[in-house]
Amino acid sequence: MYMTFRGGGDALIFENTARLPFEDKSFHSASFVASLNHIVNREEVLKEVGRILDDNGKVYMTMLSPFWGFLRHKLAWWDKDQWQRGMKPDEKMGLSNKYLVKLFNDMGFHLLLRKKFILGLNNFYIFGKKKSPG
Repeated sequence: MYMTFRGGGDALIFENTARLPFEDKSFHSASFVASLNHIVNREEVLKEVGRILDDNGKVYMTMLSPFWGFLRHKLAWWDKDQWQRGMKPDEKMGLSNKYLVKLFNDMGFHLLLRKKFILGLNNFYIFGKKKSPG
């Protein structure tokens, strides 16, 4: 599921974010807020993000490590969504920094910034599109 807000606050929701109805290079940024670990076709989605971002496009993302994500998902007794909905087979509790840097690199991005927050338990990332040679 994908939701984006475009001028005026209109929400667009898509079932398959690996095929979006936008022209090439039509966005300046994309965001994944605590969600990429729940997207099972990550590579396809990031390829599509690369297609719709302009040459200076950036991806902004937050992500827990697998350890902290496991604790958060398993021990969140106050949050019914965390313990009632379950996880799909390829969903992850979190994604490691090493995995994310390699995944984004393989999909045509490079790491611009990683900053820890919430006492170092969460990570904020900015990835930029790699420049094409020539």
